[in-house]
Amino acid sequence: MMSKKISIPALLIFLAFGLLFTACKDNNTYISYNREIDATNDYVTGQQTIVLLLNTYFKSISDSLLLADGQNTIDGANVSYNGGADDTLFIRYPSWGTDDGYGHWRAGVIKVTTKQGFFTTAANYRFIFSGFTYDKDTLRVDSMFMQYLGRTDGNDLFSVVADTVYQIFIDSSGIHSFSMEQSFLRIKDGTSVYHTPFDRFEIDGKIEGTSRDGVRYTSVVAGDQLLLSQLDCPFLKQGFVSISYNEVFYEAMVYFSDTDTCANQYVAEIDGNPFPHPIYTKKW
Repeated sequence: MMSKKISIPALLIFLAFGLLFTACKDNNTYISYNREIDATNDYVTGQQTIVLLLNTYFKSISDSLLLADGQNTIDGANVSYNGGADDTLFIRYPSWGTDDGYGHWRAGVIKVTTKQGFFTTAANYRFIFSGFTYDKDTLRVDSMFMQYLGRTDGNDLFSVVADTVYQIFIDSSGIHSFSMEQSFLRIKDGTSVYHTPFDRFEIDGKIEGTSRDGVRYTSVVAGDQLLLSQLDCPFLKQGFVSISYNEVFYEAMVYFSDTDTCANQYVAEIDGNPFPHPIYTKKW
């Protein structure tokens, strides 16, 4: 198992002299890890997509102009907020799409509703996606709910449950579907009560899905270092994720970049063999 102290750059240097997509075993037979690598990449893509979309939501509910005037432009979207008994937040992108500031192309509408108020402990929020595309891939969500669990050690804790999310790829390579049960602990930058680039989220929990190649997987955040999302970085970092697959006996460990870096890459260690991969490649 890879030491948690090994950095991404060190792994890349090692891999220049190592294995790429197959591994040679002692009996001189070759095992292909392509399907597991592709399934792992689908997991990372799905995880990253949801995190960046939630970043926009979290920015919105702590945006000074939106809270004062009821509307603002956030991450390329026209965001409007209607307070009252039935709080509603609309995140609207033009039908032709626009850059979200994270290097992705979004189109369509996300509607967030609650009957308890966005700032009430134990409040439930429902996310409704309408005509939504992400990097021109269709994103369809059967159900997605968030619950505000209150404050923990001075930080806000949220639970996110989604079932089922479908990423329908525009290049006809298939459909990645997944469900998630994760917690997001917002660690607020103390310089402002409103959102700042230094706000960050520690993410725990699991995602279960089926890759576009039909590989079923289960991912669980492992160890004492949770996934880290920070508003000033468009990529996940920190954290170790364990992934098991339905069709093989071995597991993978996914390692994201160091906390003090912001890199579009991760390393998947599968059956003892490390494979680096970018978190995303711009497609538009």
